[in-house]
Amino acid sequence: MSRAQPRVLILQPKADDGPSYLATWLQARGLDFTVCNVEAGDEVPVDAGAFDAIAMLGGSMSANDDLPFLHRAHALLRDAVARDVPVLGHCLGGQVLARALGAVVTDNPVPEIGWSEITRADHPLARDWLGDVSELPACQWHFQTFALPEGATRIAGNAACANQAFAIGPHLGMQFHIEVDADKLALWRSELPAPDSALAAHASVQDAATMGADTARLLPHSQRIAAGIYDRWLALAAQRRRCARKAGAATRRARQKRRTIVRIQTRSAAMSYMLLIVEPTGQRQERGREGGEEAYAQMLRYTEELQARGVLIASNSLASPARGGVRLQMREGRRTLVDGPFAEAKEMVGGFFLLDVATRDEAIALAAECPAAQWCTIEIRQVGPCYEG
Repeated sequence: MSRAQPRVLILQPKADDGPSYLATWLQARGLDFTVCNVEAGDEVPVDAGAFDAIAMLGGSMSANDDLPFLHRAHALLRDAVARDVPVLGHCLGGQVLARALGAVVTDNPVPEIGWSEITRADHPLARDWLGDVSELPACQWHFQTFALPEGATRIAGNAACANQAFAIGPHLGMQFHIEVDADKLALWRSELPAPDSALAAHASVQDAATMGADTARLLPHSQRIAAGIYDRWLALAAQRRRCARKAGAATRRARQKRRTIVRIQTRSAAMSYMLLIVEPTGQRQERGREGGEEAYAQMLRYTEELQARGVLIASNSLASPARGGVRLQMREGRRTLVDGPFAEAKEMVGGFFLLDVATRDEAIALAAECPAAQWCTIEIRQVGPCYEG
């Protein structure tokens, strides 16, 4: 695989329910991917660090089942969220993503099997993921549904299932199947409930003839929607990789700068200052994608200005405590861990700048230039001198 290619993992719970159109779409673009086929004996990884994008497909089990692979899948998606590795959840995959984010999965009021129409929410995130058309075809096969995770935006729903899709950060959870192709749908038609069964009596369950006719009519539109979703998913993965490369380069420069500072013994008594970006919990989601991108661009320019002046030792932005945050205590040799989100927290530290300046007034002057001062609070802390042991 080329180093320029994204490292894509597809988690496949059922051997006969493969990536279908997702695989076709990736192959058409010359992109490699790894399939973790659970029923074939593949072990689900729990560390998302080896991947740039993760997709989880559907399956016949419940997201609430006590299955070893599901425990590992929950751990994998929690780790992906903590690392901002974009996750795409299809049906069961969307439910597992919701659970990884702290939401519950419960029985839907009615089963949905076959083609349905979903309504796109009137929200920028919904348009980013689903496009400009407000009524969309969606192929369904589910009996349960997810609640919305804290901080997530509902981007689609219908009368049968209120929460058809949610977006949060670079992640998308769907209750429907965008990965379907003609072969998968032909198999599903052969497995539809018997016409005289209680399931078939639901208006939200199609018969074979109706599903076949709708497949011929709606599948091309569904795959156009899927292509747009997959495009955005991998674009977000590429954006994360670019940011990681920049952060790595900045970290290497900061380490070199710290070594240089330590070697200058005449500066051993000098003090550094840290600027902590204190923002209200949930503010990032409220800004939306466009507002977040503009804020990020302003902060990048500020960082570059500090570097040009030679006063920046290190900087970084921090994820929300809901995305991988954990609190640790050690008492009498016993370790206690509490996973975020932390209900009592009204504010969070969104990032920091460690500055090589000697006086409080210098630090205040630089903090006043920080764009985040327009929408957050900048807390200025004095840091003791650094020594290499």
